Amino acid sequence: MMSVGEEGESSGEISPESLQALNELLAAGPSEDASEEEVAAFMAQFEALPGGGAMLQSVRQQLEAGGGEFLQALLGQGIPAPEGDLVKELYHSPRSPMRLVFRIEEKGCESEPRWRRLTLPSDASFYDLHLALQDVFGIRSPEVHRFEWRLGVRVEAVFLSGEETVAEGDDYCEFQNRPIDLFSEQVEECFYCLGGSESQEFVVQMEKVIAQGSTDWTSSLQPQCLSGADGGFGGLDFEPSQIIFRDPLGA
Repeated sequence: MMSVGEEGESSGEISPESLQALNELLAAGPSEDASEEEVAAFMAQFEALPGGGAMLQSVRQQLEAGGGEFLQALLGQGIPAPEGDLVKELYHSPRSPMRLVFRIEEKGCESEPRWRRLTLPSDASFYDLHLALQDVFGIRSPEVHRFEWRLGVRVEAVFLSGEETVAEGDDYCEFQNRPIDLFSEQVEECFYCLGGSESQEFVVQMEKVIAQGSTDWTSSLQPQCLSGADGGFGGLDFEPSQIIFRDPLGA
């Protein structure tokens, strides 16, 4: 992981440490009805953070309007949940102007590694990542799936979906939790497991956060596949531009 200094500022890359400091600062304000003086003071604090210049460039207009929209977009707060089935009741569409970059590799490949580099808005949920991961690997499986955060061989948290999970009051729901929350705590790896005891597994590495406008593709709120390789898997060629990403609310 590259730390944010002059190189990080110029590339728009934001470290987990800076992201954690940003979250703490955002939690303290400003409010939607903040005065110009309060917003100016907040922006000065924001810009003083390591990497703050890169972040500030992408959110300046929203902060000048009071910061409320950006706070909601980054942290997923205050967005009305649509009515309907479980997905529609719990799912919030991503709105953040920053993006989290992932490198995802399938475990157990006997040939060359099969991997993808994928990016999603920084407030995307584990559900967004689940669908995007399946799409970039050409998976359309109804099997049970889960994300696991592990320390060594010990599983610290499991991010699940489904009515049973919600009914039991599980704190780790893939609709309501986000990879960015782990990344801001300097956790840089989790696992995506598909199926039961003989599950297919993928290693999900959270690489960096990119500010909007730092590259040509950061203005979109849709998933983006940047690169990848299929190795010797099935003799298939991999072409990122041919991937069609599903609408989470229609999947």
